[in-house]
Amino acid sequence: MIYCSNCGKELPVDSKFCPSCGVTIGAVNRTSEPVRSEPVRTEPVRTEPVRTERVSEPVRTERVVTNTADVNRDHTTRRTVNEFYKDPGFWGGLLLLVAFFLPFFTNNSASLFDAIRASASSDKIVLLWLIFPVAGLFMLLHSLNILPGFLAIFFTFFALIALVYWGYIMLNDRVKYFESDDPTTIIKTVGIGLWLTFLGTILLLFHRRHTKVEVHRTKYVDRTV
Repeated sequence: MIYCSNCGKELPVDSKFCPSCGVTIGAVNRTSEPVRSEPVRTEPVRTEPVRTERVSEPVRTERVVTNTADVNRDHTTRRTVNEFYKDPGFWGGLLLLVAFFLPFFTNNSASLFDAIRASASSDKIVLLWLIFPVAGLFMLLHSLNILPGFLAIFFTFFALIALVYWGYIMLNDRVKYFESDDPTTIIKTVGIGLWLTFLGTILLLFHRRHTKVEVHRTKYVDRTV
């Protein structure tokens, strides 16, 4: 189909003139169709503001509940326990006290206590033997939290000096104290009192107080019923 370029009417295929307006039909109208342009409808775009909400973290609050204690339940209590039996100084002090009343030599039943009681009036130097039981007693009291530690350390120091001093004297005059120069005989002559005195004094040097906090379960019984 062709159309008139002047009036836009539809023309026959082989027409040379427009039957409506009489305009000569050109070659362009034979090959092309009129371009109909229609207006483009545009609609306004509606934009709405975006709503943003502020996200806040929940506030953590601590809830304190004060309730009356239920005496029918178990409650946890804490207390400090002194483990004195783990202290080598405690056992050293105990040995010194026991050794003071035991035989000092195997060939004589006399102890340090007997020697002091018999010779204290004529020879005051034997009173130095008292340093051993006194040091042992102070260490025991300190391990039980009864006496301060400086007293136990002070007498432990003097007990060690006395042990070295008397050991030096006995070894220099072995015949007087052990009645022999033979080492085997000397070892056999040493009584249990002397052995315990030596061992107890050495243990005093390793004194260490042991305390710890223990948790105990204590059950309270309701006696109001």
